[in-house]
Amino acid sequence: MKAHIPPMQPPSSPVAPDGDAVTQAMQLQQLQTGSHFENVIITPSKAASETNLPIADLRFEQVVFREVDFRNTKWKGCTCLDARFERCDISNATWSNLDLQRVELVDCRLTGWVTTESHWQNVLMQRCQMDISSALLTSFRSVRIEASNLQSIDWSDAVLENVYFDHCNLQDARFVGGRFNQPVDVRGSELRNVQFDRSQLSKLIIDPTQAVDIALAAGVTIQSGSE
Repeated sequence: MKAHIPPMQPPSSPVAPDGDAVTQAMQLQQLQTGSHFENVIITPSKAASETNLPIADLRFEQVVFREVDFRNTKWKGCTCLDARFERCDISNATWSNLDLQRVELVDCRLTGWVTTESHWQNVLMQRCQMDISSALLTSFRSVRIEASNLQSIDWSDAVLENVYFDHCNLQDARFVGGRFNQPVDVRGSELRNVQFDRSQLSKLIIDPTQAVDIALAAGVTIQSGSE
């Protein structure tokens, strides 16, 4: 049985009305509550690691972020539509009530990223470092994560639908209290000490080499030989 993962809807290219790509260097101090960016390519900025300002109701449409430093930022109610993050550092940032739609994250550092009570839909993540991050009470729909480190993530009470973890490190990950509306494909991923609810196990798609890890997650005692 294979998980039904629909084709990802790629972000639209950020292009100005005259057909030329737009480039804008963004410094974090330029952002204010309610800021809206559209059809821009945001080039490297280091200011994000120095401000740590709480900012609300940001909106980015058809935006490419390239090597932008978002470390320790605090955002609430940010919306990203048709966006792409390339080699960005979002570690230890807190972006609550985040709305990601048709978004790609590629070669990004997301260690300790908190996206509580958020919504991810049609999101592709590739080769990202997302360990010890948290996404409590978040919905993930049509999400594909490839070759990424998700060790010790906490996705408790999250809703997963058409989610595929392709050769990811899910060691010590936590999914308890969540709901898997459709099969979740974890084939090829590291599952040691992962925490699932028993009700979630029937919705997992695994490969034969992962059977022992899943049995342990279900509370099965495995012993060799007979006693």
